[in-house]
Amino acid sequence: MIQPISINHHEEKMWYDKGSALADINQFQEAIQCFNEAICVNPHYDLALIGKGNALTKLEHYQDAINCYTEAIYINPNSETA
Repeated sequence: MIQPISINHHEEKMWYDKGSALADINQFQEAIQCFNEAICVNPHYDLALIGKGNALTKLEHYQDAINCYTEAIYINPNSETA
């Protein structure tokens, strides 16, 4: 029997919130690690991709940031944030 994939929305939100808090205090490398954890929990978490893109922009990793934004738009084309 095929089991449905379970996404722990609490865990993805916790990683996203931690990444956002770290980005707010200019700890962008650590923030990216947290956003990556959120994305590992839910690869379709567009807000984590946007947060990662923002942190990458601050580190002047522009092409990587564009890739994150592009993926976020692909996941949620109606996003006002992306």
